[in-house]
Amino acid sequence: MPRCWAESPSSAYVETLGTIGIAIVLAIHGFHHGLGYLFTSQGVQNVKTNPPGLDFHGSYLGALVIAVLAPVYIFYGFESAGDVSEETKDAGRQVPRAIRHALIWGGVSSFILTAALLVAMPATNGVSATVSGGGVPFILGQLPSGLQEFLLLLIIFAFFSCGTSVQGAGSRLAFSYARDGALPASKWISHVSPRFKTPVNALLGGAVVTVLFVLLEFASPSKNVHILWFTHPANTNVLVSLVSFGVSGIYLSFLLTVIGAGIARMRGWVPEGKFRLGRWAWPVTIVAGVYLLVMLLNVVLPTGLSSPRAYFNIDWITLVVMFIVAIVGVIFFLIAHSGRSLSEHLRDDAEKPAALRER
Repeated sequence: MPRCWAESPSSAYVETLGTIGIAIVLAIHGFHHGLGYLFTSQGVQNVKTNPPGLDFHGSYLGALVIAVLAPVYIFYGFESAGDVSEETKDAGRQVPRAIRHALIWGGVSSFILTAALLVAMPATNGVSATVSGGGVPFILGQLPSGLQEFLLLLIIFAFFSCGTSVQGAGSRLAFSYARDGALPASKWISHVSPRFKTPVNALLGGAVVTVLFVLLEFASPSKNVHILWFTHPANTNVLVSLVSFGVSGIYLSFLLTVIGAGIARMRGWVPEGKFRLGRWAWPVTIVAGVYLLVMLLNVVLPTGLSSPRAYFNIDWITLVVMFIVAIVGVIFFLIAHSGRSLSEHLRDDAEKPAALRER
């Protein structure tokens, strides 16, 4: 959801309508539990009373570590506001504002929807019945068929709109890198169509890559596939590995960005623009770095296919995919540079660094 908030107004409105609307529809249809149900564990910390049979060894902390992974999959994508910042008026103010709104309203609406789904679970053995019934589809399946179809249309439209927004942002990012000579075939990727005034090649490349990744949907081994020291589990779609990397990879990029900002500050870097943290810069940088490191380890740390975390990282799969993508990225980087420095990025006079404007 945050990604939609950052990029596409139409998808943002539909997602907001969808998330809040589902909660309202469930409330009208009738909740089966009171709000106090949200503050009960329902025995999920114990393997005997845990519907999926996950063994947290009776620890609330273990269950909490797994539960925290859900927001990790929600709170990313907000940075996409920066991918299109060059086309945004007063980007110095509007981009930070868009990112804040993505986090705040994405979190609020997601919390409302999650709470509504929990209290809408069956009155008897709610957790067990929901897990065995298929999760969220099981809960929504209790609604009248007409409402189900309406909500399904909203979800389809929102996902399609989000997908095209992300694809557009990725193509725009590739164009930005290529314009500075940071990618192989930079001249071709950065070409702007004289007719459409858009980076057509970058957009086409993003579309082709998307289609190729979608084809992974058809790769689902019927039995365990042993590769070197790790195993791809049976009946697990290969596309799931890519989705899992989408989260772990983006958190790695966040972490590297924070580390880079910290190193730059130690070397005397002073950020430009209208949005600055001032004296809060170092506290925010340190807290952000620690949080991102902990969450990254929580996502990618291999603990076996029988571990509860395997629902998110498929044991070694996510880490291996992240490593492969990193290696490919390094190879592309070396091919693109070949000992050359990046091309100078053109700037308008109004966008020159403060030090140059004062001369």
